[in-house]
Amino acid sequence: SCDGIPSQVEVGIPAVPDGQVASASAGGINLPGVILLAPSRYEEVVEFYKKALKEQDGWKWNESLSMFYKGDSVDGALAMTSPSVRISRATDVADGYFLVDKAFRDTVKTAIEIHYKPLLAAAASPGGRG
Repeated sequence: SCDGIPSQVEVGIPAVPDGQVASASAGGINLPGVILLAPSRYEEVVEFYKKALKEQDGWKWNESLSMFYKGDSVDGALAMTSPSVRISRATDVADGYFLVDKAFRDTVKTAIEIHYKPLLAAAASPGGRG
């Protein structure tokens, strides 16, 4: 990962294969987040995440919000306090992201906003080795 950009291991949620990181936030009160931009069509990105985020792992899809969320209610995802993946059609939104080059921004069709519970913190915490 680059400065301020978490690794996929830390995020624990897969990135759509043709996606590029457009921004990252460290969180605070809310969970940390990453925004990906992708040239894939919205429908293709939704299908990718339907396969990648399994219902048996606690993920659910809310069609009206275009959001995958983890937990019993979508409320935590909306408050950015539980893991979520929100997918939206990107029209001119890509122009605001400067971590990706202009040529790529011109191809963007979809934005993916991921909020996650960092996995490295749990793996790095000291504990008994049994």
